[in-house]
Amino acid sequence: MIYRDRYSLTRSIDEITRATRSSRPVIASSSSQLAAATRSSRSLVTSASDQLAAATRSSRSLASAVNPCKELFAATSAYKDLTAATRLDDEIAAVTRSSRELDSIARLDREIKAATRPFREIEAATRVDREIEAATRPYREIEAATKDLTSPVAAAKELALPHELSLLSRVDREVQGALAELRWTRLANEVVPTAEALATSYRNLSLPPLEARSLFALDSLPTLELFAHTSLLNELGFLEAAAPAVVDPEEADEAAIQEELDRRSQATLESLLASYDPALLPVWHGANEGLTNQNDSIRHFCVSQRALLQKLLEKAAPNKAVMEWSDNPDYIGQRDTNVPTMSGRLAYLCDRAKLSRFTHFAITDAKAAYKVWNQLTKGVKQMPGGMDERSLTALRVRSNCLIVMALQLIREGLPN
Repeated sequence: MIYRDRYSLTRSIDEITRATRSSRPVIASSSSQLAAATRSSRSLVTSASDQLAAATRSSRSLASAVNPCKELFAATSAYKDLTAATRLDDEIAAVTRSSRELDSIARLDREIKAATRPFREIEAATRVDREIEAATRPYREIEAATKDLTSPVAAAKELALPHELSLLSRVDREVQGALAELRWTRLANEVVPTAEALATSYRNLSLPPLEARSLFALDSLPTLELFAHTSLLNELGFLEAAAPAVVDPEEADEAAIQEELDRRSQATLESLLASYDPALLPVWHGANEGLTNQNDSIRHFCVSQRALLQKLLEKAAPNKAVMEWSDNPDYIGQRDTNVPTMSGRLAYLCDRAKLSRFTHFAITDAKAAYKVWNQLTKGVKQMPGGMDERSLTALRVRSNCLIVMALQLIREGLPN
């Protein structure tokens, strides 16, 4: 048993010896290969190191070459920024110069206005003086004439206001003739109430003698307006003309009176309107100059006259002033609307002019005119007598006299 184990051990040792001897050449070859590979890798490492060093040196050279480019780029960017800033500065300077020039122009304009203000004020005062002089010339002539006379009535007769006095006398005769007996046609139902109210209001007025009145003064206007109203209704076929109180062909020539009143009322209205509110002149001119016997023309005339009177009343008697002045329901209408009635505005103007005795007549007169205007806007065919040249003249006189009365009331109420 021991022998067998020794024998097996010996054999194993021999096999190990043989294997060792056979592996020595392989190990020697592998060692040689490993040494050669090591030497080769050392060569490669050395070569790579040399290449890396060369690349590093090349990179450093390239970086050295790029740095001036970067510096040049930075300098170029700074130059561009400086150019843009310079251009912006130039634009700001140009705007500043323009602003300074505008300021200089505005300052110069203010200086010119300040320097010329006295001249404009003088021009305005001169214009007002001329208007005052023209308006007061008749009164100054009366005053001059009365220095040697004891009565203003005698002065008026002495002066030459004879033509106006004659015309007013003829108008008064016509009015008295109409008032003697108002005879209405059966087609006059629409205008009867206001026309009769106007006649009644006129009868209740206390007016000075004709000799103490001048044409288109407030004391004369009621006579002119009643004449104009009855004449217009007569021309339209609503009123049967009564026989004149004085049968005199010259003085009873109603057509001649109408033509004279037409010419004088237009001149008076234009003068008063230009003095009070020139902006309203085109409204009056447009309606007055285009009046013909055509429906559209007559309708336009009536609407324009109504609008003109409304604008005058609204300006001279503003809503707030009238509402604060009176709480009469006839004057303020519906209080929550804050819009006074036409009657309220006219009553306010009469009160401000200290002419309360005219209040009832002024309101009644305006209502009568409005009634006729409203009738005419429905069309000429509604009028029994149609519309001819005499009717158009009567319509103009009627409208002009009412607006002249409103302007005279406004002027009387203006502060001195």
